[in-house]
Amino acid sequence: AQGKLQIGDRIIATDGVPILAVGEWYAPDGTHYVADSLTRRVNEKKGGPLTLTVVRGDKHVDVTVTPKMTYLIRDEVPWSTWTTPTYLLGIAPTVRPDVLDVGLGTAVVSAFEYPVIQTKVIAGGIADIFRGKEEADPGGPKRIFDEFAKAWALGPMTGIQLLMVLSVYLGMFNLLPLPALDGGRLVFLTYELVTRRRANPKIEAMVHMAGIMILGVVMILVTLRDFHVFS
Repeated sequence: AQGKLQIGDRIIATDGVPILAVGEWYAPDGTHYVADSLTRRVNEKKGGPLTLTVVRGDKHVDVTVTPKMTYLIRDEVPWSTWTTPTYLLGIAPTVRPDVLDVGLGTAVVSAFEYPVIQTKVIAGGIADIFRGKEEADPGGPKRIFDEFAKAWALGPMTGIQLLMVLSVYLGMFNLLPLPALDGGRLVFLTYELVTRRRANPKIEAMVHMAGIMILGVVMILVTLRDFHVFS
């Protein structure tokens, strides 16, 4: 697909046949659905040329691409490893939301609901990391810049969506009960509320200074990881 498809192209048909959904999913009632996927249509051609109808900007463009055969290594079974021949176009799918006019009232309500919903999702992901179900993937300023560059290349809506998620992340992180963060300050305020007396200012300053130093070291390590100094 190199030189024929562009970032942001939206595939809507193959050989003139519309494609309305990709992949597989489970409905709320547990029903398993498998879409008439692009992958299946590509493999049905057995390496033959495929005409893709894509939406590029305000135009519909027909592009002919010849898939290439490759072998996918599958090792889901611990005692067995085998290869499966498949045909690929050489593309990676991305999610691009459609913009709908929902009205001012719905937009305001959704703006208040989004941080709550996203906080639950992030908290669940963090919990999965501690339970060993997910692998931690920290990133620093360079990683953030790279992710924003990718997101904005796909369009302003994708970039804004990433900005919203990052805002929720920063808000949650700032409320963690760690020194030098607002969450750490809340710990001292709670202490004052319970004991009816203020904590020793020198001790509080030392705790916050230690927290700043620790966060600084963590930031340096994460930044070095961004530059692949170590992994």
